[in-house]
Amino acid sequence: MKPSLLAIRSLAVDFIMRLYVPVIIIFAVVVTCLLAVSIWLTGFSEWWWILVVIVGVVTLVLMSLFTAMWFVIRAVAPKRTKQQKKLAKELVDKMQRLTEVAATPKVFLWFQVARDIVAPSKGGFIASVGGDTASLRPDFVELSNSFKDAR
Repeated sequence: MKPSLLAIRSLAVDFIMRLYVPVIIIFAVVVTCLLAVSIWLTGFSEWWWILVVIVGVVTLVLMSLFTAMWFVIRAVAPKRTKQQKKLAKELVDKMQRLTEVAATPKVFLWFQVARDIVAPSKGGFIASVGGDTASLRPDFVELSNSFKDAR
């Protein structure tokens, strides 16, 4: 794979993991609350067990999807040296600050970055933000070159 596409995938993996962990935490809190309320409601009527079953099934399905996504993200992540990880982390820090300034909702960011993980391209989100922004361009080129040297 081209060094620039490896750099894009490396950045995309780091970026999505920063978004992935808070989503998992929020999911766990919401599911815990829903299950607690559902079980509490069963004390009023046996019919509330239907809600418990529905919440349980939806939770299992979503947990399976999150787990599958975790493995896919890890599987497509390129092998990186410590220097490449450091460069990618620094560049993702800058990109995240840039996206926060632009106030892009995290859900949209997540899908754009996920698309770059599955099918990295020079016209994707990571490439456009990393390559078109003057302050990020040197960092992106340096990371790209580090993958060229690693071949």
